Amino acid sequence: MPDIVASGEYFRCLRPWRELFPVERLHALVLDDARDDPFGHLRRLYQVLGVDPEFRAAKTTGRSNEHATP
Repeated sequence: MPDIVASGEYFRCLRPWRELFPVERLHALVLDDARDDPFGHLRRLYQVLGVDPEFRAAKTTGRSNEHATP
């Protein structure tokens, strides 16, 4: 798991899950990774889930819910 998980509030929130599942069965997602490299992030997530890492869902080719100030 990323160091940030072990050293912050995340660890407290994940403790009940770590008590139920071995650490190798948990996967922590970091939002900054998704923002910085969305397709790389999806590829890693797909690998964890056992999905073909080259799969591209139709809705993943563009941005949604972008903030805009009128």
